Amino acid sequence: MKPRVRISHLFTLLIASIILTSINTGKANAIDEVRYTEIAHWAAVGASEDGPEITRFGEKPGIAIDNAGNIYLMLPSISQIKEFSPAGDFLERFSNFFFSHNSDEMAIGRDGIHYATGIGVSKLRFDGSKSYNFFSPGTIGNPIEALAMDNDGNIYLSIPETSAVKKYDSSGSLLSIFNILLPDRSGVYEKYIDVGKDGLIYVLDDNRRLIIVLNSDGTIRNRIDISAPEFSCEMRASDPDVEDESWGDRSAMAVDDYGYVYVYCSGGTRSIEKIRNDGHLVLKYTSPPQVKAMAIRDNNLYIVDDEKIVHKSALRMESPPVMTPRAPLLTPKTPLPRGGFPRF
Repeated sequence: MKPRVRISHLFTLLIASIILTSINTGKANAIDEVRYTEIAHWAAVGASEDGPEITRFGEKPGIAIDNAGNIYLMLPSISQIKEFSPAGDFLERFSNFFFSHNSDEMAIGRDGIHYATGIGVSKLRFDGSKSYNFFSPGTIGNPIEALAMDNDGNIYLSIPETSAVKKYDSSGSLLSIFNILLPDRSGVYEKYIDVGKDGLIYVLDDNRRLIIVLNSDGTIRNRIDISAPEFSCEMRASDPDVEDESWGDRSAMAVDDYGYVYVYCSGGTRSIEKIRNDGHLVLKYTSPPQVKAMAIRDNNLYIVDDEKIVHKSALRMESPPVMTPRAPLLTPKTPLPRGGFPRF
């Protein structure tokens, strides 16, 4: 009888182990929701500067943070870039700029602040001197939608009308053109772009509900489908009799040092979604401010809201995501003609 008792005990332990594993797996796959909590905020613009109409129609401010933690804000309605200390203290004002009201993109390089003007890229050097449109993507009919920089100071411009990302060096010389084509040979509309510390390029196409992850050579590494019901922007109206096809709008994106993608969604239940670069939705920060622009530096998230108030919050630490190497889906890189493209 004793052997039978032992076998019975082993069987019971095996069943219990399976149940516990299922519970733990369910917990691991569950999506955490954390209420957005800020650690500081300050006003970037006073009423005397902007008047009663703080945010003009269609205007989007820009934000970037340098290695010292200083915050730079691009404010098109008053044609200024403002610099603040990491604590939010006002440091300096740079005036008399021309910005595109359709582009909120700016990035900090080794020699200054680079910002998009719609048809070109301008630079504000740290000594205060300016270079207006010191280079252009070359075709005025194809405006710039987004701008990003990598650790080497190379500049990436998204040109949605041609489904391309153009890569330039810090002097404005064209290095590569990445034509982003999906397996059905259709293009994407690159609404936002960012470059991780590992050199991977992240492109958000909100029309197709996709985040495209590119290798540093422009080949497609991964496609993240963000049309699943768990994503906030895909939540329809709670009343089944109400037809709501607008869903939500993804109006900001940033990538942290570990390759997690943060996307702000204004629809459904307003949130900032933290997405692993293999497509897994890890976390939702609920009830954030109305985001117009955001950036990440040293595990802090900086948000500019619709009233040009800057909000700073600490991000929850996660284990670095691991993306399994895979063969490129396509090779969209267009070689440069002999001698390169002319400078503009």
